[in-house]
Amino acid sequence: MIVPMKKITLYAMKRERKPLLRQLQKTGLMMIIDETEGAKRDDNLKHSEADRARVGEALKFAGGFAQIKKSPIAAEKDKVDYDFLMAQSTADNETVDRLLWIREKLQINEQNLISINEKADALTPWLDMNVSFDEIEDTKLSKVKTGYIPERHMSKIPEIEQAGGVVGVYSSGKPGVAVMIVAHCSESNAVFEAAQQLGFTEVHLPKEPFTAAERHRELTLEAEEISKETDELKAEAETLSKKIEELQLLHDRESTRVKLNEVSFAETDNVFYVEGWTRADKVDELEKAVKKVTDLAYVESRDPNDDEKPPTLTENNKIISQFEAITDMFSRPDPRDVVDPNTVMGIWYWIIFGMMMGDAGYGLMMIVLVGGFKLLTKNNGKLVNIIFYSGFSTVFWGIMFGSYFGESLFPAVILSPLDDIMTTLGICLGIGVLHIFSGIAMKMYIDFKEGRPWDAILDQLTSIVLVTGLLMLFSEKLKSVGKILSIISVAVIILTGGRTKKGIGKFTGGFLVLYNVLAGLGGDILSYARILALMLSGGIVAMVMNILAGMVMPNANSGVFGWIIGLISGILIYIIGHVFNLVLNLLSAYVHDSRLQYLEFFGKFYEGGGYAFKPLSPDTKYVAVEEKKEAEQ
Repeated sequence: MIVPMKKITLYAMKRERKPLLRQLQKTGLMMIIDETEGAKRDDNLKHSEADRARVGEALKFAGGFAQIKKSPIAAEKDKVDYDFLMAQSTADNETVDRLLWIREKLQINEQNLISINEKADALTPWLDMNVSFDEIEDTKLSKVKTGYIPERHMSKIPEIEQAGGVVGVYSSGKPGVAVMIVAHCSESNAVFEAAQQLGFTEVHLPKEPFTAAERHRELTLEAEEISKETDELKAEAETLSKKIEELQLLHDRESTRVKLNEVSFAETDNVFYVEGWTRADKVDELEKAVKKVTDLAYVESRDPNDDEKPPTLTENNKIISQFEAITDMFSRPDPRDVVDPNTVMGIWYWIIFGMMMGDAGYGLMMIVLVGGFKLLTKNNGKLVNIIFYSGFSTVFWGIMFGSYFGESLFPAVILSPLDDIMTTLGICLGIGVLHIFSGIAMKMYIDFKEGRPWDAILDQLTSIVLVTGLLMLFSEKLKSVGKILSIISVAVIILTGGRTKKGIGKFTGGFLVLYNVLAGLGGDILSYARILALMLSGGIVAMVMNILAGMVMPNANSGVFGWIIGLISGILIYIIGHVFNLVLNLLSAYVHDSRLQYLEFFGKFYEGGGYAFKPLSPDTKYVAVEEKKEAEQ
């Protein structure tokens, strides 16, 4: 059912804006829109967005240290009332500040450790050199250079000494062999040229008053101090992470504040006002909610104008409401639509999904596995529920077709698809005819409600009669009746099909309509052969898995070891094969069933084009907000 909407304009004093908007958010009755000329948002919006970002960063950081993590999927949300949620403040903000400071300090320490380790690594090759770095410099009579020679040329170092140089060789490592070369000024050119021929790479050591070993020890002690501080900070972060639930509550508070501050409103010197939509049956409740805050407010409500498009809210029973997800993926109903397609579509989707799966064993797996998933994870998503409910339809059709994990454990109530493919195809096409007829019937209903009775009779009813008559021609007992119905309906279509056209179109339009009916509906009906295709493919794959599992199962000639291996292998093939086939069939049934609804069913009467009704409400991720019921006065 599509819920009627009312356009709302709320006027109140400027000083009452914040408490009034909080009351609207608390009750969740009004969807506020941004269509008012000169509308603006709260000045604190950027500040509240920054606060939410800070809490989110602190929460993410604390989550890395939390020892017990509550899964957002498996855990049921804690329930709090709106006033309690919005009261969260000072103490938790101090925790946020401290966590973010620890995070920043840890990042600085990490960078410092990297820098220290790089410096220490650079000093490692020179640890055996007992000369202070500031003493390594040229004199009036000599020149000195430090650097690395590739390790493969280590045996050629005497060539440098033959040129007149003195070479101090230290440890070797990744850069090469660390060396210090000293040469008399008169021989320095020859000495350093010989070194370059060996691949010498000069390195300038820091001019500091200590040896490499002394500096290395200082860096080591510095790294140890930083590591100790890092451990202490991490321990503090782990302690603070025990407040993660308080931080989650604070994050939801900040998100709710952001949503509140995003509301568009207009104002004069003394008055503010907002515009939006609410359910027609909730106007009185909205007015009462406003009066709880102030008597100096006025709520104006009216029906939508012709040029306005209100949001859409559908309200169906517990089962049909789950199938709204299928319709919404196509297009949400327009609020002015005469009918909500979800009830009829949901029933057909459920029936056709079960036919496409067509196996009682798989239906039981759907019920047990998805039902268990729902219980353990508290996941009540619409698509999850659709698969769960469709499990019962799958069991039903599996019994009708006598299929249990690809085996005929019990006789089929109707027939076995693999034994009588043509009859099964006829059943699938028959289901398609009924599905299409229900879509045409929906269009008839719309035409009658919108004052077009002749369109309903001459366009929609004649199409049903024509197809029915043509189908009767395949039965000897009904052939004569089928001829009469076909002739009458063809005549009516030809004579009236061009009634809305002008000129020659009035005479030729009927033939074009007749062609469209025959070609269009004929093609649509044949589309339902996909039900048989999916049914057979799933059944055949299931049979193959059973055969493969049976091939490796032990027999009388199997030894003890062979019996154990064969049994385990057979069970694994059976389980993995059927789970794989189930998942594949579920995906195929979901896609092809949706396709039949969108094209063959919706194509007859439904356009959609609506958008969701999203009232101003708390924006929470970790808790569920319940309005605290006030005691009756």
